[in-house]
Amino acid sequence: MHFNIRSLTKNFNTLEEILGSLDSNPDIIGITETKLNQFSIDSLNLNNYTLTHINNSKTNAGGTALYTSNSLKVTPRPDIQFEMDSVESSWCEIDNGNHNKTIVVGCIYRHPHNNLTVFTDQLNNIIRSINSNKQELFLCGDLNIDFMKVSSHLHTEEYLDMLFSHGLMPIITKPTCITSHTATLIDHIYTNHPLSYITPGIATVDISDHLPVFLLYDI
Repeated sequence: MHFNIRSLTKNFNTLEEILGSLDSNPDIIGITETKLNQFSIDSLNLNNYTLTHINNSKTNAGGTALYTSNSLKVTPRPDIQFEMDSVESSWCEIDNGNHNKTIVVGCIYRHPHNNLTVFTDQLNNIIRSINSNKQELFLCGDLNIDFMKVSSHLHTEEYLDMLFSHGLMPIITKPTCITSHTATLIDHIYTNHPLSYITPGIATVDISDHLPVFLLYDI
């Protein structure tokens, strides 16, 4: 499940309330726009979760974090990273008992004015390095790339083509960031796992003006 939270410190209690209202909690929670600093972490522990990997922004916006269930065997992957100041990402690897294929999960925040062409090239290289080990991949986050405009914006079309070239399919297909005058699809989840085994969704609760997105997957 992915939340754009617009400050994890400010909205942490709301996050706990939303999770407490669910019939079952997600095993993995990606957070974007955490707005964390090095003094914020100790007070942000979720019950039954480990704060596996955080990546703070150098600005007053952005930042990413991954919470993983204590029931999972998880290895943080801070070695996977973008070489750009306007992108933050958090990564981990999950041992699912398959010795030939582990699961890599990434949570990405791309700042709105980041160069999309350079971002596409760097993510392409990251995915290529992950796929070289034949790993299953799940990516989530606020990418600030509006898939509602894919047919009218060349760089967005090129970005989507890059995902397709790696067998990654976007599974969120309706607007996620809704205001009184706009509706954009900028909160994404991609996977190379067969879609017939996945149930995607958008939760109709909000912490910011973004709706949480999620997928159900039988590991």
